[in-house]
Amino acid sequence: MLALIIIPAVMVALIALVSYVSTLRGYFLADDLLPLADLHKAWHGHPEILLHSLVSPWLMDKNFLLVYRPLVELSLALDYVFWQTNPFGYHLTNLLCHMWASVALFLVAKRLLCDYSGIQATSTAFFSAALFAAFPAHQEAVFWIVGRADTLCTALCLTALWLFIRAQQQGRHDTNWLSLSMCILAFLAKEMAISLPAVLTLYCLVFSAPPQSWQQRTTDALRQTLPYWIAIAILIIIRTAVLGTVFGGH
Repeated sequence: MLALIIIPAVMVALIALVSYVSTLRGYFLADDLLPLADLHKAWHGHPEILLHSLVSPWLMDKNFLLVYRPLVELSLALDYVFWQTNPFGYHLTNLLCHMWASVALFLVAKRLLCDYSGIQATSTAFFSAALFAAFPAHQEAVFWIVGRADTLCTALCLTALWLFIRAQQQGRHDTNWLSLSMCILAFLAKEMAISLPAVLTLYCLVFSAPPQSWQQRTTDALRQTLPYWIAIAILIIIRTAVLGTVFGGH
């Protein structure tokens, strides 16, 4: 039974690796140089620059990019510790995030297909994740170092979703703190994680016990996902305080 999870998951990871391994030979591109310059200063006598980046708009230029993504800043800082100005390590992190997201998608799909036989669920989930892993449209997110905001957020969102679904299927309706933590980290990587509470609520509505009325199902769904809604609301308030506006972007 475990082989129906581990072997396909490893194969999906390998497909993602083979599809994008050429990115490891890449270089720094355009916006990649902006955080790199700040990190060089931070690790050479000005640590306040890194600390400031965690409580300020990303890239510290409100005229250029008005977003708040401290988790991406931290991941780039960690890369700099090990790789300094060698682009290989940064591209490796991006590739690992894509592999993680691909495997997480496989796990989510397999959970969603739990009513089917093991072979049917596994094969369908595998081919879905394999298509995602090898899809060429991910090139920018994987190759462009600052594009890891997309891959990192996707990996965290899918992991949070998988943990939530697994808990629900196991009959555990209490707060899944690991899933909630992944949701919070995903929002700190990119704003698109704001949709995750809605996705979890929709899952509860669709897969809740049919005998219940829609009013009951909606109430139960909101109750089970309330911590996620609260967490996102708090993060939006923090983001608004940092950026000085509810909205943002380029």
